[in-house]
Amino acid sequence: MHSPVFSKMFFGQFIEREKMEVEQSHYLLQEFVQLLLVFFPEPIESSDQTVFFIAKLADRFEIKGVLNAVEKHLLASRKLTNEMKLRVAESYRFDQL
Repeated sequence: MHSPVFSKMFFGQFIEREKMEVEQSHYLLQEFVQLLLVFFPEPIESSDQTVFFIAKLADRFEIKGVLNAVEKHLLASRKLTNEMKLRVAESYRFDQL
């Protein structure tokens, strides 16, 4: 499983394990769908518009592979300012930026 948080929610001793639907109120559904599309079923890359909320959700759900992809995107992006990149790098402990 890509996320230890998902693993605990669905296979651990949480009530989500028994539910067919998991309620959420901390993020937008469209943003969560974009997060899932980064690694499932066929990975897509983040864009300059999605990279910030994808980083936030990947950190929340502890999805290291997605955080690595976000860091690579930031390194390659020519449109984002260095200030924007450094803000994200500090928030999510990216070493390469």
